[in-house]
Amino acid sequence: MRNYFILSISDRNNHASLILGLRLARVPVRVFRHNDARHLEQLARHARAENKWTNIVINETLQEDAVIVD
Repeated sequence: MRNYFILSISDRNNHASLILGLRLARVPVRVFRHNDARHLEQLARHARAENKWTNIVINETLQEDAVIVD
């Protein structure tokens, strides 16, 4: 049975395996723009206003997204 009190907020750049897992679990998902903390906060506040228990889903930086600072 689907739990309507749960919501996952997922980074737009999450790995396909995470996205597939959320779909298979039939979890409602909202997606925030990558590296946009304000957008994430906006979605989290909206979820709280709807009395949703929120799970924020991110994964570590992938090799192609890595930045090396000298």
